[in-house]
Amino acid sequence: MARTLCILLHANGLCKDVWTPFAQSLARLLRVDVQTQKQRRPEVLSWRLGDVQLVSVDLNGHGRAPALPALLEKTQLEAEDWMAYAHQVEEILEEFLNEMPQAPQQVFGIGHSLGGGTLLLSQALGRQSRFSKLFIFEPMYLFVEEKLCKLVGQGLEMMHSLRLVNPLVAKTLRRRSVWATRQEACEDLSKKEFFAAWDSAARQGYFEGGLIGDSPTRLACDPQTEAAVFSSGVPVTLLEALRKPDGLRHCSLYVAIGQRDTLWNLPVAEEIFCRLEPSTKISVVDGSHMWPVESPAAFAAKVADSFGWDIGKVPSTSATSRL
Repeated sequence: MARTLCILLHANGLCKDVWTPFAQSLARLLRVDVQTQKQRRPEVLSWRLGDVQLVSVDLNGHGRAPALPALLEKTQLEAEDWMAYAHQVEEILEEFLNEMPQAPQQVFGIGHSLGGGTLLLSQALGRQSRFSKLFIFEPMYLFVEEKLCKLVGQGLEMMHSLRLVNPLVAKTLRRRSVWATRQEACEDLSKKEFFAAWDSAARQGYFEGGLIGDSPTRLACDPQTEAAVFSSGVPVTLLEALRKPDGLRHCSLYVAIGQRDTLWNLPVAEEIFCRLEPSTKISVVDGSHMWPVESPAAFAAKVADSFGWDIGKVPSTSATSRL
């Protein structure tokens, strides 16, 4: 029986398959074998690691999940679009809980960027608060106030409560999204600077789950959808919830941010999460915004240490702020 069910959510434009080396690294830390489990849903991957079950999900509009036709006509997400991500996760989580012979003792969540923001939405504003612990790496986009945008800096500007001027948007819309063959797509993408620092297994996972078709081959996440997410701040109601002691319904929260190529910094993280109870643990790691796919072994060690999983002594590689 799995004592812990753990949901994994990827960043904007990525897919569930990029978590494969994380699962493998975590298994080594826990000194257990990885058992890949068959799933009925094409947008779900699941691994059993001893008494921990990992469930990786393609968020809508990504990987093998349903597309989001409405977003192809939008330049930004509305509040209901954000909540659709949260409800998707709740639906899959509920399905897993109903199928398990016995309910797990605890439900955890791990999210990167878009995935982190989705987990916060689900726990704070969702229909049910299922999570007892969350580990989120640089959740997007909580900078929905002028004060926070000023703390962030780096070209991010506020237009109104749900619209951000993000320099990534124009670059995303110019991205090539169709190739004659899968081989051509993989060869072309491998040359991109964006993938240069990625772990090779995470990059291969992206090629498997982030591309659709063999001839022709296209990006699973349409650039218009990715750009719409990049230009959108999360609903203001989430920020309001995070400013209340019980805003995450007493879920323990672990937040990590990078030091390189990131919009995040410690002052803005502390400003957003300082009022929650239990108190949020914030770590600053030596990595970029793509740290989870660049260094999945180090990311797994940080997650396991934060969650208190029995892995022996894990070397400390970061500074921690306890609010």
